[in-house]
Amino acid sequence: MEFSITEKNNCIYVKIHITESPGPHSFFELIDSLSQQIKDVYLQKRLPVAIDLLDVNLIDSYMISILVQTFRLTAPVKNIILVSNEQIIDVITLIGIDKMFDIYESEEEWLNNNSS
Repeated sequence: MEFSITEKNNCIYVKIHITESPGPHSFFELIDSLSQQIKDVYLQKRLPVAIDLLDVNLIDSYMISILVQTFRLTAPVKNIILVSNEQIIDVITLIGIDKMFDIYESEEEWLNNNSS
């Protein structure tokens, strides 16, 4: 897993890309690092968070924990998830994360609906 955090469309933009599967120890370190970096950047910038899962094919409990932690950190701000995988959308909807985030199926849709 790789990730980057930048600023885009007046949001903290978190791009997550799943590469090869790291070992459990490495994966937990990456998740902890991602969570801490989102928190650090949010506390500095105080912008909504856009989490790009367009390159993710499977969502697990660790990814869900990142989404929930982000929601808790930024509430009442409504953040964004970019996701096009129908299985991930189904999971997000089933557990109610779609109520915490605005969901867009492409970056283009997000940018078009939120340009000022």
